[in-house]
Amino acid sequence: MRSPTAAPRELNRPPRCGFRAYRPRRRAPAPTRLGWAFLFALLLLLGGVSAAIVRADDEETPRYVPASRGPRASYQTDQVQQWRELVSQYDWDVETALLVISCESEGNPLARNPHSDAKGLWQLLGWEHLAYRLHGVWSVMNPYVATDLAYRIWEWGGRRFDTAIGWHASVGCWGW
Repeated sequence: MRSPTAAPRELNRPPRCGFRAYRPRRRAPAPTRLGWAFLFALLLLLGGVSAAIVRADDEETPRYVPASRGPRASYQTDQVQQWRELVSQYDWDVETALLVISCESEGNPLARNPHSDAKGLWQLLGWEHLAYRLHGVWSVMNPYVATDLAYRIWEWGGRRFDTAIGWHASVGCWGW
């Protein structure tokens, strides 16, 4: 008979993991000549694809570059003046607002910044969620939606354009 302090027979056995648990793991096989040839061919193929992409970029038409990266803006163009009536519906300095539009998009409501995801008349970056919440659209490319958002951003920034949440990066273009 067993003593009451002796462990049951099942606890004294090694775990039943099967034969594979005790087999040493094998190393990965060394690359063969065929493997090296395949890798070399893949690198040549990718090199040709990247060269084709570079050539395609050279032939691409020049993208929009915001005026904030260039000389000071002028809002006297017809492209910018077409938005005067829309901008004057809000309680802000219309001339400064038109200067910001001129710097950011040159009056083009479909402008996209090639250096970031900023887009639209005011070059709004990441405000699509608010456009959807307030106007039911996910786009800031609509000039009426974008101008309403720009006014709200202007108000949240202390009724100034040159705050961190506004158009501080382009103040050298439109600022005084």
